[in-house]
Amino acid sequence: MQSRTKLVSLISTAAMMLAVASASAGTISTATFTTDAYSGISPSKTYTHLFDMGNGDVAVVNDVTFNAFSNPGSGYDTTITHGNLTLTTVPMGSYGFNDNTNTMAIGVDSSQGMYNLLYDYIYGHDKHEYSTAELSGLTPGAEYDLRIYYRNAYQPQLERLVKIIFDYGGANDEITVDEHSPDSEPYYASYLSYQYIAPSSGKLLVMFDHLTADNMAWVWHGMSNELVAEVPELSTLALLACGLLGLLAYAWRKRK
Repeated sequence: MQSRTKLVSLISTAAMMLAVASASAGTISTATFTTDAYSGISPSKTYTHLFDMGNGDVAVVNDVTFNAFSNPGSGYDTTITHGNLTLTTVPMGSYGFNDNTNTMAIGVDSSQGMYNLLYDYIYGHDKHEYSTAELSGLTPGAEYDLRIYYRNAYQPQLERLVKIIFDYGGANDEITVDEHSPDSEPYYASYLSYQYIAPSSGKLLVMFDHLTADNMAWVWHGMSNELVAEVPELSTLALLACGLLGLLAYAWRKRK
């Protein structure tokens, strides 16, 4: 009876280990750059999402051409969708294109492709509590790297703290960034990276909650979502499960 109890305990422990491993959190990081060479954009990478959110010339960075996001028109919609990306302001609000004359704070020279990406943007106006972005069409179990490109749009101005929450299914990862950083020279551009495993829904929801200002949405210059690793034919978790079950079966036979 004691042996059977131990075996049941081992099975329960193994199941818990597999469940925890399959629900691993993502990795958040930020980086700064002043040239295309350090933007991380590369023709050797595979992108599922690659959008230039402005209404000017589409950005071409390191021979990689971004896709122009759909025109929000008059900007009266709370939700706009282009392919596999949806932007929403909650519960009210509207989206519209903006050009920014504050070119001194872009952080990259006008000779760089990232200059076109960071010059203009889509912005949510009017009353809302927060804004979201939903990426769809992801392969469950595959590994991705979402990057959101931003810079100071209104220098000089006080800090603009934004809590960014990544919902990958059943749990969240989060970080707080200053969307107006840096607020003085020398200026640079930034990107926020989130490396994650796509959940079973094939979707990733990102929420932007402004902590220092009401009625504001994230300033969307551009974004990319790189496929880092395909789902293997026989994953590490499957191998682990087979190994554990094999050992448990062997132990059960030995005790009979």
